[in-house]
Amino acid sequence: MPSTESRISEERLRDAMSAIGYSESISYSFVDPDDHAALGLEPAGPELVNPISRELSVMRGTLLCGLLKAAAHNLARQRDSVRMFEFGHVFSDDGEPGKFAAVAVGRFYPEQWGERGRAIDFFDIKSDLQRMLALSNADDEFTFESFVTESLHPGQAASVLRNGEPIGFIGALHPSVATRFEIDAPCFVFEVDADAAFSAKLSESAPISRFPQVRRDVAVLVDESVAAGDIVATARSAGGALLKAVRVFDVYQGKGIEPGLKSIALGLILLDSSRTLLDEDADRVVH
Repeated sequence: MPSTESRISEERLRDAMSAIGYSESISYSFVDPDDHAALGLEPAGPELVNPISRELSVMRGTLLCGLLKAAAHNLARQRDSVRMFEFGHVFSDDGEPGKFAAVAVGRFYPEQWGERGRAIDFFDIKSDLQRMLALSNADDEFTFESFVTESLHPGQAASVLRNGEPIGFIGALHPSVATRFEIDAPCFVFEVDADAAFSAKLSESAPISRFPQVRRDVAVLVDESVAAGDIVATARSAGGALLKAVRVFDVYQGKGIEPGLKSIALGLILLDSSRTLLDEDADRVVH
């Protein structure tokens, strides 16, 4: 991948992934057709006419076959945490697109006395992916939507979109698929199209406002099926030019909230670079 102002280089992404605890994997472009079919995330590539063995008889349509085998290999050798990523090409009738994928399984922290041990979860790997996507300087262009597929766990899978166009997926590997790859712990994966994910938006300079920002916190009660991202998108759309950021700082279900509902608390950051905002200005945005 060439390094230009409008494209994040693979070297920068490798450094960023290494900094948060991931190791790079380089796997075969040939995979087992049964493993590929078990994942069912992408169609397999062309079948080889004269393969080395049946286990290496089709070209990969996803990087995850190799990554999952590498993760299982490490887990079988008493590694209590495995985080791996890979850049590579996959193969299809449309060409050889570049992909960026990762797998995370095991402990979140190394065993220690100062922190209670816990396993890696969906939000950990989602946060890692968002860190990488943020390097594009286009955080507001990326969204996540519910994604249903047999190989990922229901309720813990999402499609990754940029400007509304799907560019990949993220989720928890379904236990039946994890078992096939000899992984007996919750396992989380993502894969995105490298070109679409890591084209960068050029920065534009702007003067720093001399006036203070105003924050208003609001809480909305919604059905538990409503995604927080949809609430944030609605707030941004309705907030107008004064609304500079929306932050979800609490999601609550439990005592005082009816079953089937949840409370989502948002922090609305308001700013006008030409004057100090009055309470009336903030109230108009909030209401």
